[in-house]
Amino acid sequence: MPSYQQYLKATKSEIQETDVQTVQKIVESGATTPVVIDVREKDEYVQGYVPGATWISRGNLESKIEDVVPNRDTPVILYCAGGNRSAFAAKSLQQLGYTHVQSMAGGFSSWKRSSRSSLL
Repeated sequence: MPSYQQYLKATKSEIQETDVQTVQKIVESGATTPVVIDVREKDEYVQGYVPGATWISRGNLESKIEDVVPNRDTPVILYCAGGNRSAFAAKSLQQLGYTHVQSMAGGFSSWKRSSRSSLL
């Protein structure tokens, strides 16, 4: 049986990740796709989030995603605090048939540390 770290590493090898700079360019451009989804808990979300992001907590993602992204071919970027929950969430959406899903590496913590944190 794998450890958590082994499981996380295996999951990350099966998904696509994107970096904060790419997400910042998308946000700055005002693009409506990809859809950016924050999978953190509500108390984390209310403390700050990526502009334009939709909040769906990780625990509700599978049951709520079709309301927000009904077309499974729509590009989706997921993020959490550090990039782990969003990696598992990306894998889950892939299993639901979503074809263009990415996890933001480093999560919201990296977003805040970035040179463009004034976007908060």
